[in-house]
Amino acid sequence: MKYAEPLRRLVRDARLGQSLDEALDAIGQAALDFLGVARVSAWRLESGSGIRCIRLRELGADPTPGGQFLAVAHCPSYFQAIEGARVLGVEDALRDPRTSGLAQGYLIPLGVGALLDAPIVVGGRLYGVLCHEHVGEPRPWSDNEKRFAASLGDLAALAVASEQRRLAQEALRSREQEMRFALQAAGVADWSYDRLSDEFRWSEDARAMLAERPPADLQGLLRVIGASEPSAVAHAAAAWESGEEITADLQVSHGGRETFLILRGRGRRDLGTLIGMTGVLIDVTPTREAERRLARTDRLKSLGLLSSAVAHDFNNNLTAIMSAAEFLQLGVEAEEEAELLEMILTGGENAARLTRRLLSFGGRVPTRPRPMDLSVSIGRTCDLLRRLLPRNILFDVKAVPGRWMVGDPGACEQLVMNLVLNARDAMPSGGRIRVELSEAEDGSRLVVEDDGPGIPDELRERVFEPYFTTRGDAGGTGLGLSIVRDAVESMGGLIKVDTGDLGGTRFTMELPSSEPSVEAGWRLDESPPARPQSVLVVDDDPAVRRLVVRGLRGDGHRVVSASSVAEAKACLGVESFDVVLCDQVLHDGSGTEVLAGLARLASTPDGVLVTGYEAPDPCAWAVLPKPFGVRELRRLVAETVAARTSG
Repeated sequence: MKYAEPLRRLVRDARLGQSLDEALDAIGQAALDFLGVARVSAWRLESGSGIRCIRLRELGADPTPGGQFLAVAHCPSYFQAIEGARVLGVEDALRDPRTSGLAQGYLIPLGVGALLDAPIVVGGRLYGVLCHEHVGEPRPWSDNEKRFAASLGDLAALAVASEQRRLAQEALRSREQEMRFALQAAGVADWSYDRLSDEFRWSEDARAMLAERPPADLQGLLRVIGASEPSAVAHAAAAWESGEEITADLQVSHGGRETFLILRGRGRRDLGTLIGMTGVLIDVTPTREAERRLARTDRLKSLGLLSSAVAHDFNNNLTAIMSAAEFLQLGVEAEEEAELLEMILTGGENAARLTRRLLSFGGRVPTRPRPMDLSVSIGRTCDLLRRLLPRNILFDVKAVPGRWMVGDPGACEQLVMNLVLNARDAMPSGGRIRVELSEAEDGSRLVVEDDGPGIPDELRERVFEPYFTTRGDAGGTGLGLSIVRDAVESMGGLIKVDTGDLGGTRFTMELPSSEPSVEAGWRLDESPPARPQSVLVVDDDPAVRRLVVRGLRGDGHRVVSASSVAEAKACLGVESFDVVLCDQVLHDGSGTEVLAGLARLASTPDGVLVTGYEAPDPCAWAVLPKPFGVRELRRLVAETVAARTSG
């Protein structure tokens, strides 16, 4: 067996275990050496229409990809002969009827005189041909040469099969990776359970979803299900025994964050016997968080509507109280009585700030930017907070006086209150809270910090997100810090959070400054405007309406009152007015409806919109915010009259 040794050397050639091209190169070189042929080529069958050269090895040249195509139609006898043959030995290729059809297009141009071709059969089907070509005169082929060529065809078939397996494995790995990415994107992971060993197999993604503490056995999983949904344990256990489809909710806490999962699976059987279960774990945390946010939003919306309604009525009562108290101050001489009236007015102002907070729940808080002394606003808020903090919390407040800025005092008070109450809630066992207002390079710096547990680094970037909360079912809405950030930014400031000197959480706000301002007051006993005007007052609250009428008549104005939109329109239809002062919320319409109609009147009176809510933007009329006192009422009307007469 002269060809045995060359075959042994070829089998040991490492290139056979590499790519298909490298394996075919090794096979081609062995054929050139043993058979003494000029060309060795590997051909692949293409859909039964012909064969294409995929690798060519020529004597004295480097291997090439080939590429030539031979159609079945040009030489059908060759293809019939190669099908099912062990080896096809052709001594005179130009005259042999099996190959003569290839003469003009292939044999003669290349000078091929004899062929020794071996079929490449993979999986019982013809894959292609390994062709050994002798250039020159016809040549006989010995039995050893034929057996050697057939063996090379077998090795080529093994190389092709190996390449197909490699490509299939790569495709499978690629598909598995695509599936893994798709499952990860969808928040889905796989698992399986072996009933005989009572063991689970959790994928890496499933282990991560379960906070790296996946149940090892069935009882462990039932405990996890029971912790999330106790009533589901019995059903889950029964499904596990029967192999029926199972669906269970799981809730996992890790690193202060809750993860909501759905476990689904069904039985796996072998010859009818239940051997285990296979299923998926689905992360539905985003969906559950969205549902929670929606529920909180609905609750807050309802609370906002209720708060707005309460605040509107409360503003009317405050307006009556504050106006009446100011009227009484005119006739009071006793110091004790004057002090009591001043207490009534102060209480009314405090209650007015409370209504602004109520309105903020409904998103209808009127914004009133104006020059304000931060130290006064913060001091007043902290005085109120002292009554809300438990005795086990030390509350330090330090505010440099005279730090002025332009902003809404109500928003400033709310941000301080939110931050301090957040700190209180973070320290149920007590601690220390520090509020400090100081001078900064470009304005003022406000710091609120505590010595509580602090905020984990990975959560700091999210604390200002609306609805994000670490308090879960403990009552947190996730809106407090979002409101704080919005308030700071609305005043042109910046806010950051870090670990403070006390070791807990520190919020630092950089706020712009402004020039000091002293607001001019309006005295009730000052002389009335020189030119009394005709004024229409529209308000559906009798007490407010009477006090407004009294205050304006005290300045010498001629005042007519109406309690509804219908009455106001009736008055405007028969009389001319210089000023129309109208409440925004009326039982049969709105103040803007009344004021918008003034432009159609011949006299075109000036309008004043009275509202406890945020005024329209832009607003075509002067705005009198509720609650108000007589001083503020008379001042605004006087300014409106002055602008009218000067114009």
